Amino acid sequence: QLVRGPTPYFLCSNMKVFVVLCFVGLAAAGHHFPGPGPYHGRRCTKELAKITVQKCRLDHDEECTSETKVVGDKITYAKGECKEVEVCEPVHFVPRGHLFKREAEASHGYPPCEKVMKEICKREPVKTPVEKEVEICVLTPKQVCEEVETTAPKLTCETIKGDPEEEEAAMEEA
Repeated sequence: QLVRGPTPYFLCSNMKVFVVLCFVGLAAAGHHFPGPGPYHGRRCTKELAKITVQKCRLDHDEECTSETKVVGDKITYAKGECKEVEVCEPVHFVPRGHLFKREAEASHGYPPCEKVMKEICKREPVKTPVEKEVEICVLTPKQVCEEVETTAPKLTCETIKGDPEEEEAAMEEA
């Protein structure tokens, strides 16, 4: 079942978180709930003070080495196994004087040729490794810190002594 909008549990849970965060914020700031009067208890002034802090960042040390590595193969071809084969090389015949004279022997549509022995060889592939100089770099992380000057709020607080309500509260605590 699809529920649209925030559920009561969700709203209640968020409200509890909000209230707790408000109290935590007040406690962390050092405030107290003032009693009657405009300046009851502590009176604080804030000013900016220069301070020196460490500012750190991540950097890397780079260390490189160089080495020769095989990066591929060069393929060349060498003369392999050979054998003699009879081939028919065409004969270029240009008649003189008599144009288009018929031959006594029929050629079956093939041009006249001369039978010749020819050497036919297989080409064998030869792999040769190709080596190159390769640079290998390793980056090692390191922390680099430097001192920098910045400003931060400085609180100066005054407590008024001799306030009868405060003295009474201090006596009750003791």
